[in-house]
Amino acid sequence: SRRCERGDLAPRGDRTSLRALSRAVFRNDQLLWVSAALLCFVMAYGTTSTFGLYYFKYVVRDEGAFPVFALAVGVG
Repeated sequence: SRRCERGDLAPRGDRTSLRALSRAVFRNDQLLWVSAALLCFVMAYGTTSTFGLYYFKYVVRDEGAFPVFALAVGVG
């Protein structure tokens, strides 16, 4: 492949299709495991944050305490 002016390896205008991207991910076992781990992390973090917000809003009835909880979860 040729170099572009910006130093990229791919020439301008080339697009990667979603099918090619998914093929690349599923054929590369290391990338697949990293992607799966990242997906699990994002789902767990989103679930924890959502339930935390619900808990502080409706059970504790103090939404102002949620940022402290969110900071603890973020550091953890």
